[in-house]
Amino acid sequence: MIDASRALSIRARLYAGFGVMLILLIATGAMALYISHTFRAERAYTQTHILAPLESVSHMATAFQQMQTYAARAVQDDDPNTFVANVDRVGELGAELAEQEAAFRSALSNSELVAAYDEWTGVRKAYERELESAGDLAMAGDVDGVRLAVSTTVYQSAQDVMAGIAALREQMLAYGSSVTEQNDQRQTRLRWTLALLVGVSVLIGIALATLVSRRVGDGLADLGAKSDRLVAGDHTATFDTNRRDEIG
Repeated sequence: MIDASRALSIRARLYAGFGVMLILLIATGAMALYISHTFRAERAYTQTHILAPLESVSHMATAFQQMQTYAARAVQDDDPNTFVANVDRVGELGAELAEQEAAFRSALSNSELVAAYDEWTGVRKAYERELESAGDLAMAGDVDGVRLAVSTTVYQSAQDVMAGIAALREQMLAYGSSVTEQNDQRQTRLRWTLALLVGVSVLIGIALATLVSRRVGDGLADLGAKSDRLVAGDHTATFDTNRRDEIG
């Protein structure tokens, strides 16, 4: 009769091996879920904090260019009706620009980009002040003053605003490239970790199968050979009585 308290049986060893494999498989599954969650989070971050601001910057550039066009028409047009229409259109585009600015600002998560945006806001406000001054000249009937302002200070301020928008876009692209590179490195590390867990699980499975084969298969083969010798009348066959498993 087997004394289970003195040694682990093959069954107990198998249970231990399968337990280790189960733990590794659970860890592998958890790692796979974590990688999937991480990838989704990175895609969401890229969409919210990189792609969306880039789209807002493009809309800001378009709205400002149109705003500049209608503003120039307004301050140069002598017809009161078209003047009012152009001014109204400038107001609509200004509201659209403000909306895109708000969307852009709310999506920023990088302090350097926030600082660059705040600096650009100051440039845009300077343009609006120059534009208002030109509008005041137009209301006063100073046509020459309006033309001079539009061709000098207003024009230069508009160029500064557009240059600022282009700079914001370039900074967003650089930031996006940096985030993408970091994400790629993180994903590579996670993939290697997952591959390591899978590899260790496979190695333990192979080792466990080898152990079972040797402990059970060899023992049964030896037992069968010696039993055949006994049946054949060879009573010199000896059996290993020191084993503490299902065979010994």
